[in-house]
Amino acid sequence: MTLLDALRNHLIGQGIVRKPAVAGAAPPLWLEPDEGAPAPGEGTTATEINAGAVLAAFLTGGIAPERYETFIRRDTVDIWIRTRTAPIAFDLDARVRRELADRRNWNMGGMRVIESSQFRPLQRLASDRAQGGTRIVSYLFATYSDEAFQTF
Repeated sequence: MTLLDALRNHLIGQGIVRKPAVAGAAPPLWLEPDEGAPAPGEGTTATEINAGAVLAAFLTGGIAPERYETFIRRDTVDIWIRTRTAPIAFDLDARVRRELADRRNWNMGGMRVIESSQFRPLQRLASDRAQGGTRIVSYLFATYSDEAFQTF
């Protein structure tokens, strides 16, 4: 299981997002979309589209391990939040932050997380009158690099 899969599984379990191919009221969370996060209202099928919000998660780097700590990974994940209005983005950011920030030794969607924290707070990335705004927030996840340690 990848970090992004575990992240999405956890947020689905909390009712915050859904997979794009699964119909529902929650906004879809795309993983590493090639062309960036689709705008609200965009998609190729009816289940992919959400009129109010769309999220996308990207593995964007991390922090190199200290000497003799290569068994620990410290990866950063950017979450793009594209919404029609700013209050929707602020609400989604708060809900995601409650689930991911300031946690230690926990199970995130089937992956053992040593520690997770907010790496960069919510920031405006772009805005467009027709498609709303795009904001970005980043989280840092410390996990075990060996899969034998990752699951509970």
